[in-house]
Amino acid sequence: MNDEFKLQQDVLQTITQDIQGNMQEIENKLRGSLYFVVKEKTKENITLDVGFKSFYMKTTSPQLGGVLMEVDTQAEEQTPESKMFMGLIDSSIGIVINYSGKIIEVKNGDAFINNMLSGMGIEDPTLLEQTKKQLEKDWSGESLGRSFEQVLFNYPNAKVNQGDTWNNEFVSKTGLNATNTWTLVTIDADSYQISGTADVYMKTSNAQITMDLSGTQQTNLIADSKNKFPRKMTVTSTV
Repeated sequence: MNDEFKLQQDVLQTITQDIQGNMQEIENKLRGSLYFVVKEKTKENITLDVGFKSFYMKTTSPQLGGVLMEVDTQAEEQTPESKMFMGLIDSSIGIVINYSGKIIEVKNGDAFINNMLSGMGIEDPTLLEQTKKQLEKDWSGESLGRSFEQVLFNYPNAKVNQGDTWNNEFVSKTGLNATNTWTLVTIDADSYQISGTADVYMKTSNAQITMDLSGTQQTNLIADSKNKFPRKMTVTSTV
């Protein structure tokens, strides 16, 4: 109990759009330092506390004027956006997962959102409620908790041998669905390697745009043989 695991997550997303003949490119960079603390273990499930130690996000577009947004919770001078995202620091949610890594339950899901709103200093009740609804789409504990499933939900339900394969499906509330085939590539006393291929489907919509995308995803995972926690994981998606 109370074993702590740390995870450094780096994401690079490039979006290229053709809008009525005009090409537009948007690049999102995201880096997060997270911790997972084991709070309870049963025969069926594991309960973890999950939180951020640091968070960085930058959105740029040459066609839209360069830097559109930059957030860095470790910067000496905090922008209004960074102050909001400081709400991710020093707060945590609980997730209950089974031994294949699937999330069964998210606990204390409002912790991140409440802290983010507190950092914004909004006093008007109507504006506060509107802002909360906007943030809940991507930054609620439920949304973030489910996103962690992409890191954890990679393991079989039964014992497998080197070279064996198994399947699962990841479905998120943000519109991302992935049908995965996993293979145990190597295993020894220290670590094991899993590779995964997936068909990916994503549908998102808002007042301005609707995106209906499909593609493929390749995952390579090296995990600790004793505690099963990922040591290194690379995910490449093309949609």
